[in-house]
Amino acid sequence: MEEIIIFIMFMTLLAWVLLRKTDEDKENEEEEKRLEKSMEDEHIYNPITGTKMTLEQAESGHFIQHDNEFYTIPDKDLHKYFSIKEKELAYILNYLKGERGYSFNTFEKQELHVLNSCQTLSSYKRWNFKYAFSSTKHPITIIPIEVVKEYFSKRRVYEESFSQIFIIIQLKFETGHYYLREKTTAEKLSDLIRTDDELKSKRYECFTIQKSENTILLMNILKKIDTYSGLEIEFIDNKLLLKSDKNMTFDETIKLIELSEKIFI
Repeated sequence: MEEIIIFIMFMTLLAWVLLRKTDEDKENEEEEKRLEKSMEDEHIYNPITGTKMTLEQAESGHFIQHDNEFYTIPDKDLHKYFSIKEKELAYILNYLKGERGYSFNTFEKQELHVLNSCQTLSSYKRWNFKYAFSSTKHPITIIPIEVVKEYFSKRRVYEESFSQIFIIIQLKFETGHYYLREKTTAEKLSDLIRTDDELKSKRYECFTIQKSENTILLMNILKKIDTYSGLEIEFIDNKLLLKSDKNMTFDETIKLIELSEKIFI
């Protein structure tokens, strides 16, 4: 009986490996076909602005930018010119510019200062971004950001990078400085006995860096966020910062945008 169970487990594992390899081979084959088709065309895309140009125009710098900042890239061009990873980002940018009315934003020094001084990004070895988008309806800035984590294992150092969504929301009152991340199991058990967090949440642990007199206003915002998992949250410089700890996907981006806009309801 034990041998049969081991055999079934082995065959299940083997089937999983073969299926995964088949999916990867199919994905690589599709990518090769896309590259072959794109090489037949002399045009390339600027993924941020959606400007289509020839290689000669790109090298010379002489090309006509779209005067419509909400221009979106057609699906047929997404499939032809963009890799699988680039396509995911392009769908997100199309959604931001098209359905949500977000425009390309040149980052201000004040906003860059917030990124450099916040706790949310301080745990990463490094981070970078290339562009940001601002809402035409609310004081919200959305940044596709690349973060790099460092791991230590058996005297070796490993790095892992993640593409995530970072959001800055301007508030109309003094926030103090608070950082929140998801509670550990130990912290959840400890809260059953006593909770000393200034901003109380069932899901997130609060770390107070600078107190605010507007804790009721902060708690009202936190109640709207508390049902959403997998976030880092920070109140700093009269702003609310939100960052997903998941890799950036189209569905994840939609959820975060809807959550951010719900702050103003």
